[in-house]
Amino acid sequence: MMIVTKENLKINPIKESNEISTYSVEPLPTGFGHTLGNALRRVLLTEIEGAAVTQVKISGASHQFTTIPGVKEDVVQLTLNIKKLRFKIHTDNPVVATIRKKGAGVITAKDLELPSDLEVMNKDLHIATLADSKSELNVELIVEPGVGYSPMEERQTSKVGVIVLDALFSPVLNVTYEVEPTRFGDKTDLDKLLITVETDGSVLPKQALVKASAILKGYYESFEKWELETDKSVEPEEEDAAVVDIEDVAVDELPLQTRTINALKKHGIDTLKQLAKKSDDEIADIKNLGEKSLEEIKKLLKKEGLR
Repeated sequence: MMIVTKENLKINPIKESNEISTYSVEPLPTGFGHTLGNALRRVLLTEIEGAAVTQVKISGASHQFTTIPGVKEDVVQLTLNIKKLRFKIHTDNPVVATIRKKGAGVITAKDLELPSDLEVMNKDLHIATLADSKSELNVELIVEPGVGYSPMEERQTSKVGVIVLDALFSPVLNVTYEVEPTRFGDKTDLDKLLITVETDGSVLPKQALVKASAILKGYYESFEKWELETDKSVEPEEEDAAVVDIEDVAVDELPLQTRTINALKKHGIDTLKQLAKKSDDEIADIKNLGEKSLEEIKKLLKKEGLR
């Protein structure tokens, strides 16, 4: 019988682009398609680092529920548009981007003035509309790296004129997966995982998958190391001297009723030594052992000097 191992695994691109890619992963043992697909999807959507606008300062707006002369959008709509900006950041520190625009026209993301360590991905995003030649918009945006979602309640500030925004840092916009049947050799009940990853372009879908896999691997390795450390630290328990010295007699040879012997064997107790290691409470919990059976076991253990 052919056994599927990780050495047999093949990961192939079905279609690839800078923003949307689909990959097939096969062959996988039965059930592993959903196991891997669900784990990767959750990590991709929540744990990949990205960048987002965390706060803005708009000239002429002291709070979010106001308007700016000459700007068609009110401040609420303006901040909603700003929250849609997608960035690629090349530093671990917050950076400042600005909008300085005067005169009638549409303002898009390509009008942002950016430092060298910041790129805007969706340059055609509409931000605001200036009504006439006298209209002016000056905005200062703070862009920070981060992971997942950060509600504005976690980052309140006392600075006058600063509007704190909810921030979605994840560069992964969507992840879907399907599991299809596949075969390997003479095995036909195996899984093929098809996973599609969509990003904002600041990270390639393949890069996001590699990062998600590394994150999962780190957590799984913690369990592996923990088990090894536990094995080293736990010393074997000393068995009761009476239990060690007894002859390892099969339960079939003990002077017990057939019903009692069958119940013990179904519970994994095949010898007198195994039976002697059980406490009275553990024996009482064995299925199909009635009062008479328990009584005869107690008498046997007492007779053998094991109680």
